[in-house]
Amino acid sequence: MKGISTRSKRWRLIAFIFLYSTYAHASVNSATKHPDIIQPNPMPKTIVRIAPPGTPNLTHEYFQTLLEMALRNTVDEFGEFEIHHAATHYLQSEAANYLRRGKEVDVIWVMTSQKQEAQLAPIRIPLFKGLLGYRVPVVQSKNHDIFAHVSGFAELMSFTAGQGIDWPDTEIMAYNGLTVVGISHYADIYTLLVNGKIDYYPRGIIEVWKELESVAPEGVTVDPYILLQYRAPLYFFVHPDNHVLIERLTKGLLLAIERGEFDEWFYAFFRVDDILNRLNIANRKIILIENPQLTPMTPTDEKFWLDPDNYD
Repeated sequence: MKGISTRSKRWRLIAFIFLYSTYAHASVNSATKHPDIIQPNPMPKTIVRIAPPGTPNLTHEYFQTLLEMALRNTVDEFGEFEIHHAATHYLQSEAANYLRRGKEVDVIWVMTSQKQEAQLAPIRIPLFKGLLGYRVPVVQSKNHDIFAHVSGFAELMSFTAGQGIDWPDTEIMAYNGLTVVGISHYADIYTLLVNGKIDYYPRGIIEVWKELESVAPEGVTVDPYILLQYRAPLYFFVHPDNHVLIERLTKGLLLAIERGEFDEWFYAFFRVDDILNRLNIANRKIILIENPQLTPMTPTDEKFWLDPDNYD
């Protein structure tokens, strides 16, 4: 049997190309005319960079889980995501500076201030439901009664507090006439307290007992007499030009609140029932403090806040 001629092979190749082109064109038209045909997802994966867990850092897991929750709730609209950790841990001011410059991190979580909201974009959903602004003093165990007779600013002003040098709390306390020392490193504040260089260390009620159980040195305890109270929302912040991430995190957190998963995680992680029982707020003198750093955009919707006085 003779082989197929060169001319015959050429015509067969031309016919195959013609038929394949016709089929491909028909397939494209069919997909266009029939939108129910599933098309590949063209959305790129969202990469979100955050600071790594610090030492000590007892709340990093809480924030990262909320971030993952918000991103997961918006996959259908914005696509898949990955969270990457930066190489090193930063002070709050350092992380904010990197974010402003669009380097190293894409999301940070800090207490809000007018400066932060002027330079960065806040996701205005208080991640601690306002409990960061309920603060109890940590004092030396041997001086556990130093606030027994404190009833207001006049008496409290004679004591010296320690706070992070770049924390908004430091400015808030100073604005209200209280004596406060700004300290660079978190661990050093407890060291100064133990050594008697400062009189007290105001800590948020959602963090103080966990700290005393795990990272605080011996010789300190929670004062049982007073409670400092000011409105102090802590938000996720992103670069103001990152409009997609702003929209995504806002929608994702609101969905988490609507579905109840935000509160479920918050109450479980911080053991809120136990905290409020240990706080014994009815037997404390509450000292109200003004926060001059709040902006008119601070949310007022009750679903964002928890008031320990009205907690069931």
